[in-house]
Amino acid sequence: MKTIEIFDPAMCCPTGLCGTNIDRNLMRIAVIVDTLKKKGVNVIRHNLKDEPMIYVTNTKVNDLLQSKGVEVLPITLVDGEVAVTGEYPTTRQMAEWSGVNLDFMPIQEEKPRQKEQSKEEPKNDCCKGSDCCCSGSNWG
Repeated sequence: MKTIEIFDPAMCCPTGLCGTNIDRNLMRIAVIVDTLKKKGVNVIRHNLKDEPMIYVTNTKVNDLLQSKGVEVLPITLVDGEVAVTGEYPTTRQMAEWSGVNLDFMPIQEEKPRQKEQSKEEPKNDCCKGSDCCCSGSNWG
């Protein structure tokens, strides 16, 4: 069975599912990871905020970060090899790598967004401002 590792950007909590404007792709990937773990698949998510050393000690991840910057995150490794960068893997990819049928997934992938957001569209950053979901919580 393959090992899938996802190196997330820095997020205020392990899944990024906090605040009032939840990213559908983060929700999708959290459901997939939870489902695969329950089926015995070795899936690991790393959060840059909580585990910075693993981003340094993993030479493939470190090399990508050094050459392309944090915009390369998230990075997905399958059996130690880089499989996807700059976005989360699709549901189909996760199903292929794990051998688990994920057709039941109610959350579909969103089309990739442009890197720059308009000034009218608020950035989904749950840890900015006074309404931070992590304020006073165990997340830090």
